[in-house]
Amino acid sequence: MGRNTWDVTLTDPSSNEFAEIPIDDLYDSENPLVPGRLCGSCMLCCKVMRVPELNKPSGTLCSHALPGKGCAIREHRPRSCRTFFCGWRLDPNIDSMWKPEICGFVLTIELRYQAMLAMVDPDRPLAWRAQPYYGRMKEWSAHAFRENKRIVAVCLGEATVLLPDRDVPIGVLGADDEIVLSRSAEGYNAVRRRRAQSISSGQAIP
Repeated sequence: MGRNTWDVTLTDPSSNEFAEIPIDDLYDSENPLVPGRLCGSCMLCCKVMRVPELNKPSGTLCSHALPGKGCAIREHRPRSCRTFFCGWRLDPNIDSMWKPEICGFVLTIELRYQAMLAMVDPDRPLAWRAQPYYGRMKEWSAHAFRENKRIVAVCLGEATVLLPDRDVPIGVLGADDEIVLSRSAEGYNAVRRRRAQSISSGQAIP
């Protein structure tokens, strides 16, 4: 995961002012699409997301994805694809820097873990540590912790929980796992554990 690398910085090619995402918006999966925001040449979700109907694993570009053109089976694409929209298309408070093809990761909500996931492009494994993304996500973490929510960066199958004071690598998240947050005098903590009663017997997530 490159945990010792911290000084990666990106610039905004469109010079848009960076805007904070309100915590309520972060976890509101019912937000309508932001007018005028189209996928265009961005196809990162076709790479980082798992598509069970096509037996496509995360981290591998879908065989139906045509770079620069889009989905070859768009009219017949599976439900997982039809119902998925990344955080950039849902939240009007983030600017063009958060478009997946620019930032290098896809923001999505995973209700199973009550978490916002940053699904990282395996070809850019340190993208989530770049500024201003990393700094902003740490701010979100401080707010989210109070609501028992968490922000998880997933890279090459390995997951890291972003806590207000540190990051905790927790490994590969399975469908029967849960993330448990805690706080003590020493600081924040997060662990992965098996659910008391499994809710699914599916593959690891993502």
